[in-house]
Amino acid sequence: MLAYASNDVAMLIPLYYRLRKHLKEIGRLSWVEEESQALALAPVSFEPPVIPKINGTADLSPRQMAVLDALVAHRELVASSKDTPRFKVIGDAAILRLAQEMPMNYEALKAIPGIPRPILYHSREWLEIIRKPPKLVSKEPEVPFSPPPPPNPAVATRINRLRLWRSETAEKLGLKTGLLLPQRLLNPIAVMGPSTIEELANIEGIMNWRVQNFGVSILQALEITDLSLINNANQ
Repeated sequence: MLAYASNDVAMLIPLYYRLRKHLKEIGRLSWVEEESQALALAPVSFEPPVIPKINGTADLSPRQMAVLDALVAHRELVASSKDTPRFKVIGDAAILRLAQEMPMNYEALKAIPGIPRPILYHSREWLEIIRKPPKLVSKEPEVPFSPPPPPNPAVATRINRLRLWRSETAEKLGLKTGLLLPQRLLNPIAVMGPSTIEELANIEGIMNWRVQNFGVSILQALEITDLSLINNANQ
């Protein structure tokens, strides 16, 4: 395995030079360099592990919910430290019963059906979590549903034109549409409706290579859109 891994890494260096040469030949090296620089400068954030929601909590009291949250968080730590799936530490059904019963001693813990042996073996740390008054978690109030506002016709039309331009241009260049113009840029461009290269360049995340190589054709697509809107309004 080590030999396989080292050979795999060794191939990356010649592959880098081959790709670099190819990108330079087709005039796209600057595109990749700018995108790579943006990725390198992006802030790195270390998110804590996502704690899954447990089903069947509707009838839990705030105290039981707080205990459940603490138990689930501890399960994540144990699973991570042992590099094992969380269900092998303790399953959702068993951890929910712990929160419902809230045992205060070993005998009460042992009496709960379905508690795994490792939990009983390390009962002290699990019981301490249950005994320790955790911060109470209030259940989130239900927010009444409100439908989103109707889309702006001009913005919707521009988005459609941008998608059409993106599909046609990407096919000609042999690129994926998401590389040519990512989904995250469609709405900002459509909302702003730039009419000059300078306005287009001011859109966050647009990248210089897109503006320099495709700015004019993007503006032309938007101009056709605005002309069609004007014609429809005059009819």
